[in-house]
Amino acid sequence: MKPVLLLLSNRYRDDQALATRAFSEAAPDRRLVFVRSVEELNAYLEHSGSFSGASASPRPGIIVLDVSLSEPEGQEALRTIKSNPEYRRLPVLVLSNARKDEEVFDTYDAGVNAFIDRPATYDEWYRLANGINGFWYKIARLPD
Repeated sequence: MKPVLLLLSNRYRDDQALATRAFSEAAPDRRLVFVRSVEELNAYLEHSGSFSGASASPRPGIIVLDVSLSEPEGQEALRTIKSNPEYRRLPVLVLSNARKDEEVFDTYDAGVNAFIDRPATYDEWYRLANGINGFWYKIARLPD
């Protein structure tokens, strides 16, 4: 099974437990992999550092960015994914607290596949996990 690769921004480190619990209950067959920085994202995608070898960093089925694309870290994360020939076709979902239409438009213009209001509670994380599993892994056809 292809894992869900989730880049959590530093502001929301406490949400790792919520996300882990939600995915384990809503999508128990999905492995959730967390990276904490663009550097870790690069290491995972390049199978280097603590992610050396394909078994330590299997190809994700989907990438979820919990970073603002209006900030340098978010822009760099998206550039990292979209510039890598092996990963640029993978679906990229962005979680955000942005409320302005312009930010939503800019996010889609940057090449993401979905803009999602950032979950704040366990129930919202559960709905997100269930939705990702139900649509992206069971209905949509993902690139190999």
